[in-house]
Amino acid sequence: MAAPGVQVYSCIPPEKRPDGVYAFGYMDGTSMAAPHTAGVAALLMAAHPEATVYQVMAALRDTARHPKGTARRPDNRWGYGLIQPVAALAALE
Repeated sequence: MAAPGVQVYSCIPPEKRPDGVYAFGYMDGTSMAAPHTAGVAALLMAAHPEATVYQVMAALRDTARHPKGTARRPDNRWGYGLIQPVAALAALE
């Protein structure tokens, strides 16, 4: 699966800019995408505590939206596609 991972407004410690303002930064990569996926999984588990880990994983995988359609799933770039939290929640109900 894939999750937002480019130019994510991060909670890294703020740095002092030349204008004197302390500001957070933007980051890219799997270190930004993984927390999105883990957070969605945690929310799904909280909403459906009776669901098994495998059911949550299946809901995330089966509802992910691949940009080239379901015929291309999985592939090395997108996996099963971009996670769709609301659709995954509906799939568990």
